[in-house]
Amino acid sequence: MIKNKKELITSTPKEHALELLTAGINAVMPQTIIKNQVFLKRNQLIIKNKQFNLKNYKRIFVIGFGKASSDMAKALEIILKSRITNGIIITTKILKLKRIKLVKGNHPVPSQADIKGAKRILKLVSNINKDDLVICLISGGGSAIFTLPAENITLNQIQKMTNLLLKSGANINEMNVVRKHMSAVKGGQLAKKVKKATLISLILSDVIGDDLSIIASGPTVANESTFRTAYSILKKYYLIKKTPKRILEHIKRGLAKEIPDTPRKLPRTVYNILIGNNELALEGMFEKAKELGLKPKIITSHLKGEARIIGANLAKRLKRLKPKEVIILGGETTVTVKGKGIGGRNQELILAAVAKIKSLENVALASVCTDGIDYYKAAGAIIDEKSYARCKELKLSPKKHLANNDSFPILKKIKALIFTGYTGTNVCDIIVGLKL
Repeated sequence: MIKNKKELITSTPKEHALELLTAGINAVMPQTIIKNQVFLKRNQLIIKNKQFNLKNYKRIFVIGFGKASSDMAKALEIILKSRITNGIIITTKILKLKRIKLVKGNHPVPSQADIKGAKRILKLVSNINKDDLVICLISGGGSAIFTLPAENITLNQIQKMTNLLLKSGANINEMNVVRKHMSAVKGGQLAKKVKKATLISLILSDVIGDDLSIIASGPTVANESTFRTAYSILKKYYLIKKTPKRILEHIKRGLAKEIPDTPRKLPRTVYNILIGNNELALEGMFEKAKELGLKPKIITSHLKGEARIIGANLAKRLKRLKPKEVIILGGETTVTVKGKGIGGRNQELILAAVAKIKSLENVALASVCTDGIDYYKAAGAIIDEKSYARCKELKLSPKKHLANNDSFPILKKIKALIFTGYTGTNVCDIIVGLKL
Protein backbone atom coordinates (compact mmCIF):
# COMPACT_ATOMS: atom_id res chain seq x y z
CA MET A 1 0.00 0.00 0.00
CA ILE A 2 2.70 2.53 1.05
CA LYS A 3 5.33 2.36 -1.67
CA ASN A 4 8.15 4.11 0.21
CA LYS A 5 7.50 2.49 3.58
CA LYS A 6 11.09 1.34 4.14
CA GLU A 7 12.41 4.87 3.59
CA LEU A 8 9.88 6.33 6.03
CA ILE A 9 10.36 3.91 8.91
CA THR A 10 13.12 5.58 10.89
CA SER A 11 11.46 5.04 14.28
CA THR A 12 8.92 2.71 15.88
CA PRO A 13 6.30 5.48 16.30
CA LYS A 14 6.46 6.18 12.56
CA GLU A 15 6.22 2.47 11.79
CA HIS A 16 3.05 2.15 13.90
CA ALA A 17 1.55 5.30 12.40
CA LEU A 18 2.03 3.91 8.89
CA GLU A 19 0.47 0.60 9.93
CA LEU A 20 -2.60 2.45 11.20
CA LEU A 21 -2.93 4.49 8.00
CA THR A 22 -2.72 1.30 5.94
CA ALA A 23 -5.42 -0.36 8.06
CA GLY A 24 -7.66 2.67 7.64
CA ILE A 25 -7.40 2.67 3.86
CA ASN A 26 -7.84 -1.11 3.64
CA ALA A 27 -11.07 -0.84 5.65
CA VAL A 28 -12.66 1.35 2.97
CA MET A 29 -11.50 -0.38 -0.19
CA PRO A 30 -14.55 -0.51 -2.50
CA GLN A 31 -14.33 -4.23 -3.19
CA THR A 32 -14.27 -4.97 0.54
CA ILE A 33 -17.21 -2.66 1.23
CA ILE A 34 -19.39 -4.00 -1.59
CA LYS A 35 -18.54 -7.59 -0.71
CA ASN A 36 -19.72 -6.90 2.86
CA GLN A 37 -22.84 -4.91 2.00
CA VAL A 38 -24.20 -6.11 -1.34
CA PHE A 39 -25.57 -9.65 -1.70
CA LEU A 40 -27.41 -11.64 -4.34
CA LYS A 41 -29.65 -14.42 -3.00
CA ARG A 42 -31.50 -16.16 -5.77
CA ASN A 43 -33.19 -13.21 -7.48
CA GLN A 44 -33.02 -10.83 -4.55
CA LEU A 45 -30.44 -8.06 -4.65
CA ILE A 46 -29.87 -7.12 -0.99
CA ILE A 47 -28.15 -3.84 -0.17
CA LYS A 48 -27.94 -3.11 3.55
CA ASN A 49 -31.59 -3.20 4.70
CA LYS A 50 -33.18 -2.90 1.25
CA GLN A 51 -34.20 -5.72 -1.13
CA PHE A 52 -34.81 -5.53 -4.86
CA ASN A 53 -36.41 -8.42 -6.76
CA LEU A 54 -34.47 -8.72 -10.02
CA LYS A 55 -37.38 -10.58 -11.62
CA ASN A 56 -39.06 -7.16 -11.86
CA TYR A 57 -36.42 -5.84 -14.26
CA LYS A 58 -35.74 -6.83 -17.86
CA ARG A 59 -32.31 -5.21 -18.03
CA ILE A 60 -29.65 -3.96 -15.60
CA PHE A 61 -27.42 -1.02 -16.47
CA VAL A 62 -24.46 0.20 -14.42
CA ILE A 63 -23.25 3.78 -14.54
CA GLY A 64 -20.93 5.67 -12.25
CA PHE A 65 -18.25 8.25 -11.67
CA GLY A 66 -15.56 9.03 -9.12
CA LYS A 67 -12.11 7.91 -8.07
CA ALA A 68 -13.36 4.65 -6.53
CA SER A 69 -16.02 3.83 -9.10
CA SER A 70 -13.91 1.43 -11.19
CA ASP A 71 -13.16 -0.76 -8.16
CA MET A 72 -16.82 -0.54 -7.15
CA ALA A 73 -17.78 -1.68 -10.65
CA LYS A 74 -15.35 -4.60 -10.52
CA ALA A 75 -16.87 -5.80 -7.25
CA LEU A 76 -20.40 -5.43 -8.63
CA GLU A 77 -19.52 -7.44 -11.74
CA ILE A 78 -18.40 -10.31 -9.52
CA ILE A 79 -21.80 -10.29 -7.81
CA LEU A 80 -24.13 -9.72 -10.79
CA LYS A 81 -22.03 -11.33 -13.55
CA SER A 82 -23.97 -11.73 -16.81
CA ARG A 83 -27.08 -10.07 -15.38
CA ILE A 84 -25.49 -6.72 -16.27
CA THR A 85 -26.66 -5.63 -19.73
CA ASN A 86 -24.28 -2.73 -20.21
CA GLY A 87 -22.52 0.01 -18.30
CA ILE A 88 -20.30 3.09 -18.42
CA ILE A 89 -18.05 4.37 -15.63
CA ILE A 90 -15.96 7.56 -15.62
CA THR A 91 -12.97 7.25 -13.32
CA THR A 92 -9.28 7.98 -12.78
CA LYS A 93 -8.30 4.33 -12.40
CA ILE A 94 -8.77 2.03 -15.39
CA LEU A 95 -9.30 -1.70 -14.82
CA LYS A 96 -10.25 -4.61 -17.06
CA LEU A 97 -13.97 -5.30 -16.77
CA LYS A 98 -16.15 -7.69 -18.74
CA ARG A 99 -19.49 -5.90 -19.18
CA ILE A 100 -18.88 -2.33 -18.01
CA LYS A 101 -16.91 0.16 -20.11
CA LEU A 102 -14.51 2.52 -18.35
CA VAL A 103 -13.74 6.08 -19.44
CA LYS A 104 -10.60 7.83 -18.12
CA GLY A 105 -11.52 11.13 -16.49
CA ASN A 106 -9.57 14.02 -15.00
CA HIS A 107 -9.48 15.34 -11.43
CA PRO A 108 -9.62 17.82 -9.70
CA VAL A 109 -10.08 20.11 -12.72
CA PRO A 110 -12.44 18.61 -15.33
CA SER A 111 -11.45 18.07 -18.95
CA GLN A 112 -13.09 17.34 -22.29
CA ALA A 113 -12.75 13.63 -21.49
CA ASP A 114 -15.07 14.09 -18.48
CA ILE A 115 -17.67 15.81 -20.65
CA LYS A 116 -17.50 13.09 -23.29
CA GLY A 117 -17.94 10.46 -20.59
CA ALA A 118 -20.94 12.29 -19.15
CA LYS A 119 -22.55 12.45 -22.59
CA ARG A 120 -22.03 8.71 -23.02
CA ILE A 121 -23.78 8.06 -19.70
CA LEU A 122 -26.71 10.29 -20.69
CA LYS A 123 -26.98 8.52 -24.04
CA LEU A 124 -27.09 5.17 -22.25
CA VAL A 125 -29.83 6.20 -19.80
CA SER A 126 -31.87 7.88 -22.56
CA ASN A 127 -32.69 4.42 -23.92
CA ILE A 128 -33.89 2.81 -20.70
CA ASN A 129 -37.45 1.80 -19.92
CA LYS A 130 -39.69 1.67 -16.86
CA ASP A 131 -38.89 -2.00 -16.27
CA ASP A 132 -35.11 -1.46 -16.33
CA LEU A 133 -32.80 -1.14 -13.32
CA VAL A 134 -29.98 1.40 -13.24
CA ILE A 135 -27.26 1.03 -10.60
CA CYS A 136 -25.17 4.16 -10.17
CA LEU A 137 -21.78 3.92 -8.43
CA ILE A 138 -20.76 7.23 -6.88
CA SER A 139 -17.60 8.20 -5.04
CA GLY A 140 -15.47 11.22 -4.26
CA GLY A 141 -14.03 13.05 -7.23
CA GLY A 142 -17.33 12.70 -9.09
CA SER A 143 -17.92 16.44 -9.08
CA ALA A 144 -15.03 16.94 -11.50
CA ILE A 145 -15.13 13.60 -13.26
CA PHE A 146 -18.86 13.76 -14.08
CA THR A 147 -19.03 17.14 -15.79
CA LEU A 148 -21.54 18.52 -18.26
CA PRO A 149 -21.83 22.32 -18.29
CA ALA A 150 -25.21 24.00 -18.23
CA GLU A 151 -26.39 25.69 -21.44
CA ASN A 152 -24.04 28.38 -22.83
CA ILE A 153 -21.27 27.57 -20.30
CA THR A 154 -17.95 26.32 -21.73
CA LEU A 155 -15.45 23.80 -20.38
CA ASN A 156 -12.83 26.54 -20.11
CA GLN A 157 -15.15 28.53 -17.84
CA ILE A 158 -15.85 25.45 -15.70
CA GLN A 159 -12.11 24.88 -15.36
CA LYS A 160 -11.48 28.49 -14.36
CA MET A 161 -14.31 28.43 -11.81
CA THR A 162 -13.03 25.14 -10.36
CA ASN A 163 -9.56 26.58 -9.87
CA LEU A 164 -10.99 29.72 -8.26
CA LEU A 165 -12.99 27.61 -5.80
CA LEU A 166 -10.04 25.34 -5.00
CA LYS A 167 -7.88 28.33 -4.04
CA SER A 168 -10.59 30.35 -2.28
CA GLY A 169 -10.71 28.49 1.04
CA ALA A 170 -14.25 27.28 0.34
CA ASN A 171 -15.02 23.87 1.85
CA ILE A 172 -16.23 20.94 -0.25
CA ASN A 173 -19.89 21.58 0.58
CA GLU A 174 -19.67 25.15 -0.65
CA MET A 175 -17.70 24.20 -3.74
CA ASN A 176 -20.25 21.59 -4.73
CA VAL A 177 -23.21 23.94 -4.26
CA VAL A 178 -21.66 26.23 -6.87
CA ARG A 179 -20.85 23.27 -9.12
CA LYS A 180 -24.48 22.13 -9.05
CA HIS A 181 -25.65 25.47 -10.36
CA MET A 182 -23.40 25.56 -13.40
CA SER A 183 -24.12 21.94 -14.39
CA ALA A 184 -26.65 20.04 -16.47
CA VAL A 185 -26.32 16.81 -14.46
CA LYS A 186 -25.50 17.62 -10.83
CA GLY A 187 -27.94 18.34 -8.01
CA GLY A 188 -30.46 15.61 -8.86
CA GLN A 189 -30.52 16.37 -12.57
CA LEU A 190 -29.13 12.97 -13.58
CA ALA A 191 -31.88 11.19 -11.64
CA LYS A 192 -34.53 13.14 -13.55
CA LYS A 193 -33.03 11.98 -16.85
CA VAL A 194 -33.40 8.34 -15.77
CA LYS A 195 -37.15 9.01 -15.84
CA LYS A 196 -39.32 6.19 -14.48
CA ALA A 197 -36.76 3.40 -14.31
CA THR A 198 -35.59 2.22 -10.89
CA LEU A 199 -32.34 3.94 -9.93
CA ILE A 200 -30.14 2.67 -7.10
CA SER A 201 -27.09 4.74 -6.21
CA LEU A 202 -24.37 3.11 -4.10
CA ILE A 203 -22.43 5.96 -2.54
CA LEU A 204 -18.97 6.09 -1.00
CA SER A 205 -18.77 9.34 0.97
CA ASP A 206 -15.89 11.79 0.74
CA VAL A 207 -17.61 14.64 2.57
CA ILE A 208 -17.86 15.48 6.24
CA GLY A 209 -21.25 14.50 7.65
CA ASP A 210 -22.06 12.24 4.66
CA ASP A 211 -24.57 14.65 3.11
CA LEU A 212 -25.62 12.64 0.04
CA SER A 213 -26.58 15.80 -1.84
CA ILE A 214 -22.96 17.00 -1.60
CA ILE A 215 -21.07 13.80 -2.53
CA ALA A 216 -20.06 14.18 -6.21
CA SER A 217 -22.45 17.17 -6.14
CA GLY A 218 -25.44 14.86 -5.68
CA PRO A 219 -26.47 14.00 -9.27
CA THR A 220 -29.07 11.46 -8.06
CA VAL A 221 -30.16 13.29 -4.89
CA ALA A 222 -32.88 15.92 -4.47
CA ASN A 223 -31.23 19.27 -3.89
CA GLU A 224 -32.13 21.83 -1.24
CA SER A 225 -29.58 24.48 -2.25
CA THR A 226 -30.58 27.14 -4.77
CA PHE A 227 -29.09 29.65 -7.18
CA ARG A 228 -29.34 32.10 -4.28
CA THR A 229 -27.15 29.79 -2.15
CA ALA A 230 -24.55 29.54 -4.93
CA TYR A 231 -24.47 33.31 -5.39
CA SER A 232 -23.99 33.88 -1.65
CA ILE A 233 -20.97 31.53 -1.65
CA LEU A 234 -19.35 33.43 -4.52
CA LYS A 235 -19.96 36.63 -2.59
CA LYS A 236 -18.57 35.17 0.66
CA TYR A 237 -15.22 34.35 -0.96
CA TYR A 238 -15.05 37.56 -3.03
CA LEU A 239 -15.40 35.66 -6.29
CA ILE A 240 -18.23 37.62 -7.95
CA LYS A 241 -15.91 39.76 -10.07
CA LYS A 242 -13.62 36.81 -10.84
CA THR A 243 -16.40 34.40 -11.88
CA PRO A 244 -16.48 33.74 -15.65
CA LYS A 245 -19.12 35.89 -17.32
CA ARG A 246 -21.40 33.12 -18.62
CA ILE A 247 -21.42 31.27 -15.28
CA LEU A 248 -22.36 34.45 -13.44
CA GLU A 249 -25.05 35.21 -16.04
CA HIS A 250 -26.43 31.67 -15.66
CA ILE A 251 -26.63 32.01 -11.87
CA LYS A 252 -28.27 35.44 -12.19
CA ARG A 253 -30.83 33.98 -14.60
CA GLY A 254 -31.56 31.40 -11.92
CA LEU A 255 -31.95 34.15 -9.32
CA ALA A 256 -34.46 35.85 -11.62
CA LYS A 257 -36.29 32.51 -12.07
CA GLU A 258 -35.75 32.62 -15.82
CA ILE A 259 -34.46 29.04 -15.62
CA PRO A 260 -35.55 26.26 -13.22
CA ASP A 261 -33.52 25.43 -10.14
CA THR A 262 -32.23 21.94 -9.41
CA PRO A 263 -35.02 19.48 -8.45
CA ARG A 264 -36.18 19.40 -4.83
CA LYS A 265 -38.18 16.20 -5.32
CA LEU A 266 -37.38 12.98 -7.18
CA PRO A 267 -39.47 9.88 -8.00
CA ARG A 268 -39.96 7.18 -5.38
CA THR A 269 -38.07 4.82 -7.68
CA VAL A 270 -34.80 6.59 -6.80
CA TYR A 271 -32.79 5.03 -3.94
CA ASN A 272 -29.59 6.56 -2.57
CA ILE A 273 -27.66 4.21 -0.27
CA LEU A 274 -24.52 5.14 1.67
CA ILE A 275 -22.16 2.15 1.75
CA GLY A 276 -18.92 3.62 3.11
CA ASN A 277 -17.46 6.71 4.76
CA ASN A 278 -14.58 8.18 6.76
CA GLU A 279 -15.86 6.73 10.02
CA LEU A 280 -15.38 3.23 8.63
CA ALA A 281 -11.71 4.02 7.95
CA LEU A 282 -11.22 5.36 11.47
CA GLU A 283 -12.73 2.20 12.93
CA GLY A 284 -10.20 0.16 10.93
CA MET A 285 -7.38 2.26 12.39
CA PHE A 286 -8.81 1.91 15.89
CA GLU A 287 -8.89 -1.90 15.68
CA LYS A 288 -5.34 -2.02 14.33
CA ALA A 289 -4.09 0.17 17.18
CA LYS A 290 -5.63 -2.18 19.75
CA GLU A 291 -4.03 -5.11 17.95
CA LEU A 292 -0.64 -3.38 18.38
CA GLY A 293 -1.25 -3.01 22.12
CA LEU A 294 -1.86 0.73 21.95
CA LYS A 295 -4.59 2.88 23.52
CA PRO A 296 -6.49 4.53 20.66
CA LYS A 297 -9.11 7.25 20.78
CA ILE A 298 -11.17 8.43 17.82
CA ILE A 299 -11.42 12.19 18.18
CA THR A 300 -13.65 13.01 15.21
CA SER A 301 -14.58 12.08 11.65
CA HIS A 302 -15.78 15.66 11.07
CA LEU A 303 -12.43 17.48 11.11
CA LYS A 304 -12.43 20.70 9.10
CA GLY A 305 -10.77 24.10 9.08
CA GLU A 306 -7.53 25.65 7.87
CA ALA A 307 -4.89 22.93 7.49
CA ARG A 308 -2.05 24.89 9.11
CA ILE A 309 -4.16 25.72 12.16
CA ILE A 310 -5.25 22.09 12.55
CA GLY A 311 -1.61 20.96 12.26
CA ALA A 312 -0.46 23.35 14.98
CA ASN A 313 -3.30 22.28 17.27
CA LEU A 314 -2.52 18.60 16.77
CA ALA A 315 1.10 19.24 17.71
CA LYS A 316 -0.11 20.73 21.00
CA ARG A 317 -2.30 17.69 21.52
CA LEU A 318 0.67 15.36 21.02
CA LYS A 319 2.41 17.06 23.95
CA ARG A 320 -0.39 15.91 26.24
CA LEU A 321 -0.33 12.26 25.19
CA LYS A 322 0.82 9.59 27.60
CA PRO A 323 2.90 6.61 26.43
CA LYS A 324 1.00 4.23 24.07
CA GLU A 325 -1.84 6.72 23.52
CA VAL A 326 -3.08 7.25 19.97
CA ILE A 327 -5.36 9.92 18.55
CA ILE A 328 -7.25 9.17 15.35
CA LEU A 329 -9.03 11.78 13.27
CA GLY A 330 -10.73 12.11 9.91
CA GLY A 331 -12.31 14.79 7.76
CA GLU A 332 -11.05 17.33 5.27
CA THR A 333 -9.15 20.52 5.95
CA THR A 334 -8.80 23.46 3.59
CA VAL A 335 -5.92 25.62 2.40
CA THR A 336 -6.34 29.30 1.61
CA VAL A 337 -3.62 29.83 -0.97
CA LYS A 338 -1.75 33.09 -0.48
CA GLY A 339 1.75 32.06 -1.52
CA LYS A 340 3.20 30.76 -4.77
CA GLY A 341 4.41 27.38 -3.52
CA ILE A 342 3.09 23.88 -4.15
CA GLY A 343 1.60 21.21 -1.91
CA GLY A 344 -1.63 19.65 -0.65
CA ARG A 345 -3.74 20.15 2.46
CA ASN A 346 -2.33 17.08 4.26
CA GLN A 347 1.21 18.22 3.54
CA GLU A 348 0.50 21.73 4.80
CA LEU A 349 -1.08 20.30 7.96
CA ILE A 350 2.03 18.25 8.68
CA LEU A 351 4.44 21.08 7.84
CA ALA A 352 2.64 23.32 10.34
CA ALA A 353 3.48 20.78 13.08
CA VAL A 354 7.16 20.14 12.29
CA ALA A 355 8.68 22.83 14.49
CA LYS A 356 6.15 22.39 17.26
CA ILE A 357 6.99 18.75 18.07
CA LYS A 358 10.80 19.10 17.99
CA SER A 359 11.11 18.90 21.78
CA LEU A 360 8.99 15.74 22.17
CA GLU A 361 10.14 12.13 22.35
CA ASN A 362 8.79 8.92 20.76
CA VAL A 363 6.02 10.63 18.81
CA ALA A 364 4.76 10.56 15.22
CA LEU A 365 2.14 12.51 13.31
CA ALA A 366 0.83 11.55 9.86
CA SER A 367 -1.95 12.72 7.56
CA VAL A 368 -3.03 11.35 4.16
CA CYS A 369 -5.75 11.55 1.56
CA THR A 370 -7.40 8.13 1.39
CA ASP A 371 -7.43 8.34 -2.42
CA GLY A 372 -3.64 8.50 -2.39
CA ILE A 373 -3.28 11.87 -4.09
CA ASP A 374 -2.83 14.95 -1.92
CA TYR A 375 -0.47 16.71 -4.29
CA TYR A 376 1.72 15.41 -7.14
CA LYS A 377 1.48 11.69 -6.41
CA ALA A 378 2.03 12.13 -2.66
CA ALA A 379 -0.79 10.93 -0.41
CA GLY A 380 0.37 13.08 2.51
CA ALA A 381 3.24 13.11 4.96
CA ILE A 382 4.60 11.80 8.26
CA ILE A 383 6.96 13.38 10.80
CA ASP A 384 8.47 12.75 14.21
CA GLU A 385 10.50 14.85 16.65
CA LYS A 386 13.61 14.44 14.48
CA SER A 387 12.05 16.02 11.40
CA TYR A 388 12.80 19.59 12.48
CA ALA A 389 16.46 18.73 13.01
CA ARG A 390 16.55 17.34 9.48
CA CYS A 391 15.21 20.67 8.17
CA LYS A 392 17.93 22.57 10.01
CA GLU A 393 20.58 20.18 8.74
CA LEU A 394 19.52 20.96 5.18
CA LYS A 395 19.15 24.69 5.95
CA LEU A 396 15.41 24.63 5.28
CA SER A 397 12.90 26.86 7.05
CA PRO A 398 9.48 25.26 7.76
CA LYS A 399 8.14 28.71 8.66
CA LYS A 400 9.13 30.26 5.32
CA HIS A 401 7.81 27.31 3.31
CA LEU A 402 4.54 27.41 5.23
CA ALA A 403 4.15 31.14 4.57
CA ASN A 404 4.51 30.44 0.85
CA ASN A 405 2.14 27.42 0.84
CA ASP A 406 5.20 25.43 -0.25
CA SER A 407 4.93 22.21 1.72
CA PHE A 408 5.76 19.67 -0.99
CA PRO A 409 9.42 20.62 -1.70
CA ILE A 410 10.54 20.80 1.95
CA LEU A 411 8.76 17.58 2.94
CA LYS A 412 10.27 15.86 -0.08
CA LYS A 413 13.78 16.95 0.91
CA ILE A 414 13.42 15.68 4.48
CA LYS A 415 11.88 12.43 3.15
CA ALA A 416 8.56 12.87 4.94
CA LEU A 417 6.20 12.38 1.97
CA ILE A 418 4.02 9.27 1.85
CA PHE A 419 3.47 7.67 -1.57
CA THR A 420 0.68 5.14 -2.17
CA GLY A 421 -0.40 5.89 -5.73
CA TYR A 422 -4.13 5.81 -6.46
CA THR A 423 -5.62 3.62 -3.76
CA GLY A 424 -8.94 2.98 -5.48
CA THR A 425 -10.99 4.51 -2.67
CA ASN A 426 -11.82 8.00 -1.40
CA VAL A 427 -13.34 8.86 2.00
CA CYS A 428 -11.66 12.19 2.86
CA ASP A 429 -8.47 12.30 4.91
CA ILE A 430 -7.22 10.25 7.85
CA ILE A 431 -4.81 11.46 10.52
CA VAL A 432 -2.96 9.67 13.31
CA GLY A 433 -0.83 10.98 16.16
CA LEU A 434 0.81 8.76 18.75
CA LYS A 435 3.35 8.51 21.51
CA LEU A 436 5.22 5.39 22.60
